[in-house]
Amino acid sequence: MKITEIEKAGGDRYTVYVDGEYWWILDLEIILQNSLKPGKEVGEQELEHLRYQAQRRTAREPARKNRMRTVRRARQQDRARRTMRSRQGSRNRREPEL
Repeated sequence: MKITEIEKAGGDRYTVYVDGEYWWILDLEIILQNSLKPGKEVGEQELEHLRYQAQRRTAREPARKNRMRTVRRARQQDRARRTMRSRQGSRNRREPEL
């Protein structure tokens, strides 16, 4: 089997055609890691491995985005707590008596 065409599908995703027929959509990272280009001969096992990589990446992406959002939210909350503590501390300090 031969990769006949790779065309941009949007963002970093590309549609891959094998033997002139639609095969799958892959991320640019997977295409680069596996040195895919039109005219490259690929076996059935290699295609299945590429599909597995694409599905795994697709499944992990929402979790990665959620984790980034959670970390960002935790940092914002921590920053807000520190700001509140510093404001409260400055109100409770007494001026030194002379």
